Amino acid sequence: MLTSNSVIEWIDVNEQTKRFERILWVSPDRKKVLLFSLSEDKANPVIVDAEELEEALSDKRAIKRTEDPFLRLNKPDPEKKKHEYSKRDFYWSLIEHMVKDEPDVFDPTLRAALIKDVVEKK
Repeated sequence: MLTSNSVIEWIDVNEQTKRFERILWVSPDRKKVLLFSLSEDKANPVIVDAEELEEALSDKRAIKRTEDPFLRLNKPDPEKKKHEYSKRDFYWSLIEHMVKDEPDVFDPTLRAALIKDVVEKK
């Protein structure tokens, strides 16, 4: 079953590096999946057919990781000062409503309009 926040590792015997993608969103009808590359520096989310991803998992061209190799990046850092967390929380409050607007927030054009709106209100 495909679920949001799952990490997919792509298996390619010809490539020397591992390629990872995270499922950001699954459509309500479960026919579309939005993936985001965790391996590229400048990646944009892409929408794929859920059936194609399920096929890749079934054919062992990809695996759904049971453990998130990127989870360590999400842990609180005790070295950060309280004001750094306050600053983060403030900026999160500005964009929280926008981030929850799925799947529109993943479209660069729509996201730009949402960001522009936040900047104008600030």
